[in-house]
Formats: sequence, structure tokens, C-alpha cells
Amino acid sequence: MLVCPCLEYADDIVLIFEEKEARVFLDELTALFLSFSMHFARTKCKFMLVDMQSQNTPLTTQGESAQAIATHDVAALTDILGTIDVYMTKRQKNHVPLLRVWETDDPHPQEDYLDCLWAQIRSMRASGWQEKVSWRLYDSFPSLKELGQPHHIPPLTPPDYDPEVVYPMPRVVFRMFDYTDVIEQDDDSEPVQDADLALGQPKSKEPPVLPGAHTIERFLIDEQLTILMNNLSFNRVWCAKSMLSLRTRARVALDYMIVEVVFAGMFNLPYPPVQHGNLLFYGSLLIQLCQEASNSMPLVLAQATELLYERLNTMKPVCIGRMIEWFSYHLSNYQLQWSWREWSGAISEDPMSPHRRLITETFARLIRFSYYENVKRLLPKVFYPLLPPQPVVVNKYDAKPAYIVSVWSVDLPSAAAFHQVLNAMRARSSASDVLKLTQRVSDLDRLPSPSATEDDEVEHEGGMESSEDERGGPASDEDMNGTEGAQLMDRAKNRPHLVARRRLFQASQRKASTSGGEEGHGPEGELMSSTETASQLTDLSHGVTSLLTELFFSALFIAGHKTISHTFSYIKKYASAIRTIASTVEIQVEALHVLQAVWINHPQMIVIITEHMCRSGLIDPEAIVRWAYSPIMTSLTEIPIGYNPAGARPRILDFYVWECLNRTFMRVGRRVTRITNRLNAAKELMETEGLRSVSPGSERRDKSPDDDDDDDENDKRQRLGSTRRPDRRNAMAGYEMVSSENEEDEDDALFGGKGSSGSRVARLEEARCEAVRSQCAVITLLLHRHACLTSELAAEIAGDDLDISSVSRSSTALLHSSGLKLGLSKQALQHIAFWLKGRLVQVVLEHCDQLMPYLDNLDEFICGAHPEVQDVFQQLRALHS
Repeated sequence: MLVCPCLEYADDIVLIFEEKEARVFLDELTALFLSFSMHFARTKCKFMLVDMQSQNTPLTTQGESAQAIATHDVAALTDILGTIDVYMTKRQKNHVPLLRVWETDDPHPQEDYLDCLWAQIRSMRASGWQEKVSWRLYDSFPSLKELGQPHHIPPLTPPDYDPEVVYPMPRVVFRMFDYTDVIEQDDDSEPVQDADLALGQPKSKEPPVLPGAHTIERFLIDEQLTILMNNLSFNRVWCAKSMLSLRTRARVALDYMIVEVVFAGMFNLPYPPVQHGNLLFYGSLLIQLCQEASNSMPLVLAQATELLYERLNTMKPVCIGRMIEWFSYHLSNYQLQWSWREWSGAISEDPMSPHRRLITETFARLIRFSYYENVKRLLPKVFYPLLPPQPVVVNKYDAKPAYIVSVWSVDLPSAAAFHQVLNAMRARSSASDVLKLTQRVSDLDRLPSPSATEDDEVEHEGGMESSEDERGGPASDEDMNGTEGAQLMDRAKNRPHLVARRRLFQASQRKASTSGGEEGHGPEGELMSSTETASQLTDLSHGVTSLLTELFFSALFIAGHKTISHTFSYIKKYASAIRTIASTVEIQVEALHVLQAVWINHPQMIVIITEHMCRSGLIDPEAIVRWAYSPIMTSLTEIPIGYNPAGARPRILDFYVWECLNRTFMRVGRRVTRITNRLNAAKELMETEGLRSVSPGSERRDKSPDDDDDDDENDKRQRLGSTRRPDRRNAMAGYEMVSSENEEDEDDALFGGKGSSGSRVARLEEARCEAVRSQCAVITLLLHRHACLTSELAAEIAGDDLDISSVSRSSTALLHSSGLKLGLSKQALQHIAFWLKGRLVQVVLEHCDQLMPYLDNLDEFICGAHPEVQDVFQQLRALHS
């Protein structure tokens, strides 16, 4: 038995045989099918029959040799087909809805891979086992066929099911095009392949045809293109040229099939088969294909993009996110050239509609690839309302903010205290001094009273200046200008009272902001030209209850806002103060709210800083989940001052929030895996040392102390090398994550070579218990909060009246504010439910390896959840059954 080298999957059984041995092969294959049918469902194996004369064309279950087999023994072949038909009839397909790219079968059915393949085999059987695309070069050399030597095939024994083996998951066939979508190209635009001319093949005058979805020709070409794409993923140039140079006997619409195969890999669930820097391989491959076939491929790719956009309402949100990632990358390489005006209808749609979210998130990612002014210059003016705010820091204490309107005021009781902390950080004061200063200036009794006289305020400011002189840290010119601007403010205005609680609006204020929302610039969260007064503002950011947390973290993030390196430098310098202030998960959640308030216009900085602080151990993973599902993030009624309420949506549905959550999931899972590997290596080392201790002492005396140190160092390097390479590979293959070398260095310091092997094992076991506890807390908290949101929103959609007065005020779900009418249409709520369910499916699919060990423990939670949540987990069980 020989195995074809081009097939990389371990579940493929490849049999290469000669036509003369068909009868022997048929007998063995019949017995194999009959014995294997009992546990065929669990192993998910496929049978590949490859003709020896055409090894480049593999077929699953039946192949090109089926015609020869039918000639020798029709009855045996009929028995095999009957056995397969019985199995396919009884086969359960509960996993299909979880793996479908689109929720509907209109216009193309989303079929299971084996179902589609079986339909193609039956179609081939009906046509007399004929196919029209494969080259049969051996027909030109009949003498060589007669001289071939026969090979005897030994008996085959199927392997038993092994629960330790990771079997490949089933998949759903992705279809984008049919024959009606093919646009005939001019003959001059299609180059004649040199190989065809060498073979003496005249140029066909027939128009290109796209084979039907249930024809064997469609499978043959798709399979070859997929093998080429996956095996040549290391070189996009070779891959593009190989795919474009694929030759077939019939003239097919190869460009359409190539684009469909590339998008099938990109949208494959739960993850793409090629994971080089997220979707970088697929994006670069499409660009290379457009360069290699510039006459046809750009037009086909544009047509495919339009089809995807039209069917966006039924696409899974996880696939919409992948399309945003690819589309923004593609546009950034072509100077944002696109027929934007054809998509202008999305401007009037609901803010949470898939079309509008795709455009807005694409603009946000384009700004990441370029800069705000360049993106705005290249876009039509009609799309300006969909642009995100300019990515700059928001300093509510700034005297002259050039990027925010006058609703923010420096006339805050803690403005002077904030500038003291900011100046201390910029003067590079020690962490302990900054902490003491922040604790002193955040004392409520030291803050000026609203009834304080002007002389008292001047005296208080003079005291601040003297304290700064005593500190010996001169303020910068920027800080001096900000302080002078604050002193020149009109002191006749009354200062707002300091309220150490969440900033919640009264019903009258909400109604006023709602009525004034029509005067805003647009519903996409843009700042309104409102008449809100400064008295509606407090010192605390949304969701913050501690002035100490507000002052310290606001000053920390604003002090290092110039670059990412500055921010990381300040975080590293004041790490001890951060650990002291944010010692609990609740304070860490408030720190994240402050981070969001400072960088609300630059979500990428929120992701980067959150990732860095979590990697440094300053923020627990559980705090990120609690922040994402806090009432401020999930509420539809907590509309910040100065924003148009018509564009209200739960902030948890913003893409950057789920970027943080996905990275958190990957971090906790990666830490459990890393510590488990180190624990196993430490146990093996301890066993090895135990064997050495019972060995004869003469062998031990022959070695010097220096040799022992060298052996320990080599063992450590081997252990670290064996664990670091997979982690680095997994980190690069998954999301755009920061390197985990710092985490590994931390682990080396905690679980290094100091002490005996027994003590290292004890420390590692304790660390693994803590890592598993953190992972379990993240999983259960996220699923529980998400299920609550889904249930409450489903109940709201099912009700006729959208008044939420019956909802408890203490509720922490979406509609937790009572006495207020949402003012959202039922369609808007359905869009929100669409994204909520899609995000749950994304978590279940992309992190199923972490969920499966806890699935039995989540049964009680799943049984009491909403039916949609139950369906998702039932499909997950079916996927791994």
C-alpha cells in the first residue's frame, strides 16, 4: 500500500492499485466496508481511491477507477454503494448549523461535506462513471500499461476508536457561485497556456462553464485547488501561479472556482486551515492572484465581494469579522479604491445592521493601516458620518481641548488634583511618592466646595504651587499652559458636586438628551452640538466609583499617550502603585473604565494596553470579562453626555471589546497548557533524578560539580525549548497577539531550577490549580452573563410593548434602567440579538478546546438557558461526538 505525498490529513487512506488487481482489491474493500461500518461515524475516516495512472486526481469513496471496478464485478460495487447509502441515511447532522457560513440555503445550499460528496458520487454513477476534466495521458501509451507488474494488496484492518486521538472535525461545503454568476470574458483577455500549445490542444471557442454543485467535476477541481493552496501556503507566488495554471480537459470558469476556494478557506469554521497571521495568507494570495491574472481576477473578486455584501444579513458574525479583516487589508493595498457609492444605502440603515457595521468597522481598521486624514481624504463625503472619531486621547481636564466640543469642562473639583498627579508622573517621581500624592489629593475633604469663595480657591492654588516646588519636579510647558488656562476660567460658575458613584441620568435628563438627539451630526455616536451644561458632568468616568482610581489611571494613561512605548514605560515604572490601587477585581474593572474613557476614540490603544497589563499581571483575566459585561457596557440606556442617543447600542458589541475577550480566552488557555507542559517535564525530571539516586555511587563520583551544573542547564534548555516552540507557533497562528516571551521568563523565575525537583513540582501544581481556576472563572462568567443578555433581549423582542418599566432597577442585564422607553424599533433589537448570538457562536467555535473539558459541569447552566443558547451547545456536542 502506498500513500500519496500530496495528502496531508491523517484520516485519508490512499490505495494505489493497478487495474489488473481490481478483483482482489474489490474483495478486500468489500470486507473492509462491512467491518468498518459499525464505527464509521466516530472515526470520520474517508476512503481515497486513486488510480495508479492518474495519481494527481484523488477521489473520495469512489474514484476514477470505479468504472474499471464496475466492469469486473458490478454486484460487489453495488453492495459497497448500498452500505454507504445506508450509513449516509442514518447519519446525524446536528453539527451543520454551527458550521454554516450562512444561516439560509438561499441561493446556495450549505451542505455537509459527506452529503455533498455522496450526491456527487451518485451523479457520477448516473452518468456511467464518466468525468470530463481529468487528463488521461496514459491512454497515449498503451504498451506501458500492458508491461506493468501487478501488486498484491494485503488484508486491511481498520483501527479501533481511540479517545486520545484528535480526529478532524466535519465541515460544510462553501458555495458562492453557480453557472448564472459567470460573466463571459473576451477571448483576448485569456492567455493561452504554453502547456496546452505543447500538447497540441487548440484554443477552445466554447465559453467557460462552472460545473454544477453536485457534479464530480466540481469536486475534482475544488479538491486540487484546495490541496495546492494548503500545501503551498509558505509561498504565495508559487501558490497563485500553480492555481492559475491548473489544466483541465473541459473549459471551466477557473477564476470563479479559485476565488470560491480561497474564500472557503477564509470562512472555514471553526478556524481557517492556514493560519499565518490571522488571514494574512488569504489576503496576500488574493492580491497575488490579481497581479498574476490582472485581466480577469480583479473583476471576479469584485463580483464576489458584492455577492458577500448582498448576503451579509444571513452571514455569521464571526465570518463578517473575517470579511472586515480581509476587505480592509485589501483596500489598504489599493488606495481604498472601491465603488463606495453603490453601498451608500447603508448610511440610512440601523446602526447595528450588518451592512452598516461592516462599513464602519472597515473604516476603523483602515485607520489602523493608515491614518485618519488619509482615509477621510480618499473616501466620498457621503460616508463621513460613518467614520469613527479621530483617534486621539480624551483628556476631560484639558483647558483647551481641540478635539472635543464644549460639553467637556475643566471646571471640575479634581482638575487641580489631576494636574498635580500628572506633573508628578511626568517629573518621573517614584511610585511610592505618586501613590501618596494621589491618596492625599483624592481626599474628599481636601477638594474645594461648590460654595468656596474666590479667595479660598486662589489660596488653594497657591498651596498647590508651593507643594510642587517642594517636590522638585518642574512641570513642562504643556502642563504650565494647562494650569494657566484653568486659572483663567470664569470663577463665577458654580462647580458641580463631586458624586462618588456611577454617572446615571435622571429620567428628565434622558428625555432631554433624547429630544435633542435630532440635532446631532449623525447616529454613529458622533458628538452633538448640544446645549448640555457642565453641571451634568462629574469628576468620575462612566462606571467608576473611586476618585483615587480616576485620578491615578487618568494621569497614567494621559502621561504616556504620545506613543505605545511611552505608555508601556509609565506602566512599568508605576507597576507597584498599580498593584496597590487595583488590588481587587472590582478596582481593576474601574481602571478599565478609566482606560476606555481616555482612549474611547482610539479602540486599538484599549486593546494594546489591556493586553499589556494582563500580560504583566496587573489585571486579572476575570476583570476583563467583568468589564465587558458590566452594566455600563451592556446597557442600551446609559447614553454618555454629548452623544446622539439614536446611535445607542450596547458597547459590548463593539469589535474591540471582543478582540480583548478573545485574547483573554487565548491567554488563560495558553497559560494552562504551558504550565501543564512544565509540570509534566518537572515530574519526568524528578523521576529521572530518583533513578539516579538509586544508581551505584561510582558513576556519580566520576562526574564533577561543573558537569552537574552543565547537565542541569542542558535539561532546562531542553524543557524550555520543547515548550516555547509550540507556544510561539500557536501565538503566531492565532490572533495578532504580543509575544509570550515575557510570560515564559516570568515562569522561569517562578518555577526555575532553584530548589529541589520536588519543590518545583509543588510550585507548578499550585500554579496549575490557579491557572485552571482562572480559566474556569472566565468561561463560566462569560457564558452566564451572555446567556442572561440573550434571554432578556429575546423576552423584549417577543413583547408587544417595548416599555421597560417592569424591569428591575437592580438588574445588570441589557435593560437595567427602569422608567425609560427605549425608543428602538423591533428591527434594531433583532439586529442586536443577531450580533449577541453570533458572538456566542464565535466563542464556542474558536475556543471549543477550552470549553469541552468543562461542558459536563455546564449542563445545569445550559439546561436553564434560553433555547438559542441550548441549541448552540447541543450543536457543539454533536460536533465532537
